[in-house]
Amino acid sequence: MKKLFALLTSVVTLAGLLLAFSPTSKAEAAVANQFNPGYIISDQNFFDGNSMSPMDVARFIDSKSGVCRAGYTCLKDYLQAVPNMRAEAGLCNGYTAHPLQSAAEIISRVAASCGVSAKVLLVLLQKEQSLITDTWPVASQYARATGFACPDTAPCDPSFGGFFYQVYNAARQMRNYGLAPERWNYRAGQINTILFHPNRDCGSSNIFIQNRATAALYNYTPYQPNAAALNNLYGTGDACSAYGNRNFWRLYTDWFGPTTAPLGTPEGDISVSANSSGIQLSGWAVDPDAPTASVAIAVQIGTVWRQVIANSAGNDLSANYPGAGPNHAVNATLPFDSGTYVVCLYLVNAGGSGGMGSTGCRSVTVPVAPAPIVTVESVTSTAGRIQVNGWAVNTDSPTTGVNIAINIGSRWIQATGGQPNSAAPGQVSGAGSNQGFTAQFDAPPGQQTFCIWANKSNGSATMVGCRTVLVAEARPAAGAIETVTVNGNSVTISGWAVWPDSPSTSVHLAANVGSSWTPISANQNNPAANTAYPGVGNSHGFTVNLTAPSGSQSICIWTTNPNSGPTILGCRTVVVGASTAGVLAAVESVTPGPGQVNFSGWAVWPSSDSTVVRVAANIGSRWYPIDANQNSTTIQQSVPGVSAQHGFSGSIPLPAGTHQVCFWAAQPNAPAKFLECRSVVVPEANATIGELNNISGGAGGIHFDGWAVMPSSPTSQVRIAINVGSQWFPTDTGVANSLAPSRVSGAGPNQGYNALMPMPPGTYEACVWAAGVTRAVVLGCSTVTVLPTPALSSMLTEFTPVSGGIRVSGWAVWPNQPTQSVNVAANIGSSWTSIPRGLSNPLVPGFVLNAGQNQGFSGVIPAARGEQTICIWASNVSGPASNIGCRTVNVP
Repeated sequence: MKKLFALLTSVVTLAGLLLAFSPTSKAEAAVANQFNPGYIISDQNFFDGNSMSPMDVARFIDSKSGVCRAGYTCLKDYLQAVPNMRAEAGLCNGYTAHPLQSAAEIISRVAASCGVSAKVLLVLLQKEQSLITDTWPVASQYARATGFACPDTAPCDPSFGGFFYQVYNAARQMRNYGLAPERWNYRAGQINTILFHPNRDCGSSNIFIQNRATAALYNYTPYQPNAAALNNLYGTGDACSAYGNRNFWRLYTDWFGPTTAPLGTPEGDISVSANSSGIQLSGWAVDPDAPTASVAIAVQIGTVWRQVIANSAGNDLSANYPGAGPNHAVNATLPFDSGTYVVCLYLVNAGGSGGMGSTGCRSVTVPVAPAPIVTVESVTSTAGRIQVNGWAVNTDSPTTGVNIAINIGSRWIQATGGQPNSAAPGQVSGAGSNQGFTAQFDAPPGQQTFCIWANKSNGSATMVGCRTVLVAEARPAAGAIETVTVNGNSVTISGWAVWPDSPSTSVHLAANVGSSWTPISANQNNPAANTAYPGVGNSHGFTVNLTAPSGSQSICIWTTNPNSGPTILGCRTVVVGASTAGVLAAVESVTPGPGQVNFSGWAVWPSSDSTVVRVAANIGSRWYPIDANQNSTTIQQSVPGVSAQHGFSGSIPLPAGTHQVCFWAAQPNAPAKFLECRSVVVPEANATIGELNNISGGAGGIHFDGWAVMPSSPTSQVRIAINVGSQWFPTDTGVANSLAPSRVSGAGPNQGYNALMPMPPGTYEACVWAAGVTRAVVLGCSTVTVLPTPALSSMLTEFTPVSGGIRVSGWAVWPNQPTQSVNVAANIGSSWTSIPRGLSNPLVPGFVLNAGQNQGFSGVIPAARGEQTICIWASNVSGPASNIGCRTVNVP
């Protein structure tokens, strides 16, 4: 008798879904007046393929089923062999055959493959055959589990019979409804006439279906509940009542909570398709709380995030969203290379209540895009520069521009497109007349190879070819200091400067005396430049008036250069604010070297040009006399009218250490004149030379930087170590630092160091050391305070079991280093796997102030089959790593 009753109820259910289920629990009972026939369930809930893991589904079925009767197989105990199913673009991603899987595994894996929520499939199984709660199900219930291919007017199609085929094809069909909506009776985004009952005499009403999920339910079960069915939500109505979609909504609400997003959550209907240009999005989105605002749509495509705005003109939505107007349409193309992608759409709340909405995920395939046609018409080189001209056309869009980029070394240069070019239309049918491009870029002298790349219509790049050219050396600014005159504390300097390779551009200079800088432009009349470089013209002279403090002053003129850093045009040492009485002298340089100190300058008795002034250097109790009778290139600028033979220079051997060097000048018939003293640090003959430019504490550690050079090997790497108590943290030179070459002859440009020693919060005495040939030398010490490290900000967006592993995605940011990517690792048992990081994720800046977009991570973590617990950890800038989250999944 039970079997007969079961068969009868199954027939009634399949024939019109008219059977009203008895209530399972009223603790979370649905309320009839909350049923919206045009918005039964949100796309976000309906198409969430990752809503439940196999373990989640199994636990749910156990919680709803009772003790199975002897001789029957309940759903919680059901097992079957499953076949292989091929992947279909826009529908399901296929299914891998398995000799034996549980109902829970089948439901969860079908949900993930087809992008239909496991919660939806569980409700479908209950409303069709009561399989979730039935304690004595029969074979026919499994054969017709979801009612797929069981029309109201004919028997079920046996080719789709069986639990797996019923679940898989029902989920596939839910996706199929949205693949080509025009083929089906009920469509989202428009008013539809929907019957109350298979008997048309029971009537119908016009319903605006708001989204694809609701349209899918009506295409699967084409009736809406009448007032009688809703008035007795857990029972039967009248002869014109249908219960399928009512029961779906009621069961989902009782079991899983509201079917739709919170009030105020953005809503929309957006289709996803693909062609050779990339992925196309079309549809609409609106925020009910802010109907005039434009909704931002975050598009996740694998590990890549894009954003589009629903602000284009489209259908007026005011009838359903008062005040919305027509400007909420989406029509965008996202360039992507050929391949199959899973595209997930998230609707960002524009204001008011509600949260982030979603229209679900779907799979699309971008076909191979044809390569653009590119012709390089000319490549020319001048001093320090290369110019490339040509044209480019995408054959599938012949009037739109093609992005051209040029790669030379580690640099990329974007060409300027949209240039007039008459050649393209004659070569490519339909091509526009502005398909030309040009690029100019700096290049070092010598033979240079560069490569030209063109973007296809879908955004992927293809290499057009490479060229090798000989680049002449870009000459720096040339010029001369012609006159320097001193009048009291006023100094006037004149001269000329020109860029030989760009003579129409005025050279910018700066005069430096002490800590004072005065800008100069070389744009005055002066024929000297044209004499030195015929054809450059006479407008390259300069004159500058400076006020300098009394005493011996070194004044230097610096020039800028178009293709390199500033260079020094020349320096002059002058005596400012002095009378001509007595000896005039200047110590121009005192430079320590390994095991010695070098010095130079000039001294003169103005009233007796033929007299040689004796100069003495004093160090401690020792004196080192020298005559000022050498040639000086600067004295005549400082003391006009005297001869040049009043210079002096010398070297004094000194042990390593700090020394005070003082200079005196003898005067005829007068006491010796004190000139000046300078303190110098003399290194050992082979000792490492270096500086600690900065050492400071911050969040997470101690930062230090500077430079170091071994004089015996001035371009070699030097080991650096910072010491705090008993702890040592090593690093090496190898960072660009302009100070080293200016301090040590022959030093390379990359003798700098820059590092962070991770330390817990506290105050420390830290010293930085540099290794040497015979011994290490200390570069400097300081007391620093390390601050607490701010908490890690992170989010896990994906845990997906795949064959042989688990796909994990998310983002992580240390707020104190918001643009630096974080090392992330996955732990399964005793195994650790690093996860690729530095991936684009545009949502991150919205969560962390000043964060960059490239803080995402994603990868497949190898894992054995079966249930696995995986934990994700982020490395800390100091202290222990931070756990982002753990999840238990079943790996196929």
